[in-house]
This record gives sequence, structure tokens and C-alpha cells, in this order.
Amino acid sequence: MSFLDSKDDCVALLDEHYNQIQTNRMLCVQHEGFAYTHWVAGETQDCLYDILMCLFYIDAALAYTAYKTTGHGFKADMIYFLDTFAGGEVTWQSIVEAWMVNDYEGRTWTIGVIDKMRQILWDEPFNLTFAARPEQESTA
Repeated sequence: MSFLDSKDDCVALLDEHYNQIQTNRMLCVQHEGFAYTHWVAGETQDCLYDILMCLFYIDAALAYTAYKTTGHGFKADMIYFLDTFAGGEVTWQSIVEAWMVNDYEGRTWTIGVIDKMRQILWDEPFNLTFAARPEQESTA
């Protein structure tokens, strides 16, 4: 069993990554302000130092977006989460099976949305051959 076997572990790790990204971003913004202040004051060396610190914090933030925890191949943690826990392909069959497993939970919202789509389409012309009246089908 590896560290990221559960969805909760994976989400917790990604949340930690996000917090690190935000921290590094805020430190970058802080050093941007310092660099501007030093530039206006004519303090070139201090300005360059703060610009380099900005780059350092940007690099650190980007590293957390592509971070790869050991134990799950060559995928970044975010890609691993999406591939493993994000559900995959949505098909009519997966939707129907989910309704059946959950005793048709969500049917009111689903039917409501379908009926709203029907209402929106009601006055639009049918331009699909399978939906057209027989006398409107092309004979080609």
C-alpha cells in the first residue's frame, strides 16, 4: 500500500501543494514590491536581489504544480489524482448505473434539467435527419 492509495490522502496532499503554491506566490509578490521600491530609490543591487527572489519563489510555486510523490510511477500528483480518482469517462450507462445504485437519487434535478432543455428546443427547427418529419427527409 502506498501513500496515495485513497482519494482523501491524495486530496490532502494536493491541498498541501496548493497552500505551498499560494505561500510562494505571496512571497513573490512581496519581493516584487521590494524590487520596485529599491529601483525607485536607485538601489540597483538590492533591486536585482529581489527580482532573483521573485524568480526563486515562482520556480518553487511551479515545482508544486508538477510535484511527483514517489511510489506512483512518472505522473505528477495532480495527474495521478485525475487518472485514479476523478471518475473517468462519463457515458449514458455510467449515469444510469449511478442512479440505480443510489436508488435514483438526483432524479428530480435530472428530469428538471432534461425538461428545461426540451422547453428550450421546442420552438427551434429540427435540422437533424433522424429528428425530422418523414416528409422533410431528403430522398438522396
